[in-house]
Amino acid sequence: MAANDSFYNDSLSQLETIWADAYIREKLAIAHLNTIEKAILNRPEVAAKTKVEGLHHISKLDYTTGKSASWDQLALQEVKPMVPSVLWPFITTYKLSASNLDKYEAKFPEAWSNIKGAVRRIPGKPKLSLANGAVVTDAIKKSQPALGQSVFDLEEAWADTKERLALQRKIRMSAEKDILQQIDQLSPCATVRLGRVKITFNQSIKIDQDKLRSLKKFVPDNQWLFATHYKENKISSKNVKHNIPEVWSILKEATVSKPKKVHFAFAA
Repeated sequence: MAANDSFYNDSLSQLETIWADAYIREKLAIAHLNTIEKAILNRPEVAAKTKVEGLHHISKLDYTTGKSASWDQLALQEVKPMVPSVLWPFITTYKLSASNLDKYEAKFPEAWSNIKGAVRRIPGKPKLSLANGAVVTDAIKKSQPALGQSVFDLEEAWADTKERLALQRKIRMSAEKDILQQIDQLSPCATVRLGRVKITFNQSIKIDQDKLRSLKKFVPDNQWLFATHYKENKISSKNVKHNIPEVWSILKEATVSKPKKVHFAFAA
């Protein structure tokens, strides 16, 4: 069956079977890719090259290595008092989970009435999953990829598995689109179990950050359930880094640097 076929004319039961089978094969391909990639990186000639940051080529694949830097939010809270407010290169934002929003409405109705104008629920996209998730775990345990002895053999196995993954993903997504069209009339506020497949309708939270910052003063500290998150202002941060080294030296204490996962790709 071609990857771009539409299954809309099939029955819902048939669509479920197509989706579930493709989903399991997709997860198997991902597990096999992870196993193959570990085997490749354990090869001495590959391990030696990928110790150095940059783009590397061995045989059929390119490998990209590097480091990622991020801000430690707790560390930023600690150093914030040491930095003049006019030089603080971060915007304070707030995050809230749907469960904490439910707590607000039930436990702190007065606080909620003060801030609800800055927060709204948005219906999330439906998410399909297997009703019995253990099927995937069992399938992975029973299936292991054949690993060749040379880097060339391993790269060939990676390429074949990558193509298989792309095919199964396209089949799954096509079936998923048709399933969702057929159950479009269902309420987007519940978990619906069909047969082999279940559909979960989640909600997300949209926060008007400017409005919430202005309303924060109306909520007691012990009723403030939002998590604080500092979002970097790239322009201000760059200015501090290049022009105010004494402040940047303080901020550097809140950075976290770690190696990125090696990125595998077909050679250009």
